[in-house]
Amino acid sequence: MKDIQAFPTYKRDGAGFLLEDGMTLLDYACIKLKVPETDKEWLNKLIEKSRRDVFAGQALVGELSSQAKEYDYQNPEECVGRCYEFADAMLKARES
Repeated sequence: MKDIQAFPTYKRDGAGFLLEDGMTLLDYACIKLKVPETDKEWLNKLIEKSRRDVFAGQALVGELSSQAKEYDYQNPEECVGRCYEFADAMLKARES
């Protein structure tokens, strides 16, 4: 199952058609589920970055929708920094 192609591509040679390498079902599932468990280190790093950005985005939605009076929304860099701190904490807790 690990090596089954998610989106197989074929090229024609003189003897017929040959399957070319492409994305495996495992790679595709890991990307969609944001689980960095492929055998490709570069892909795992992209998945980890994407997952961190998603968590930070979710924290930002909560932060802005809470209408907390103690936060200064005139300084978005500070708000975004807090959101990434929350994302990092969520990733750390997930590893425990």
